[in-house]
Amino acid sequence: MYFQDIIISLQNYWSNKGCALHQPYDIEVGAGTFNPCTFFRVLGPEP
Repeated sequence: MYFQDIIISLQNYWSNKGCALHQPYDIEVGAGTFNPCTFFRVLGPEP
């Protein structure tokens, strides 16, 4: 089993549980406000 197989298995597991999966963001984003995960999180139902 390769390392990529483990990652794919984990992604499939959590995806089947209904979790959103986000890949790492490999550029400088300052305070993180330009990170898509942060941006889309503020659109959720919680204040």
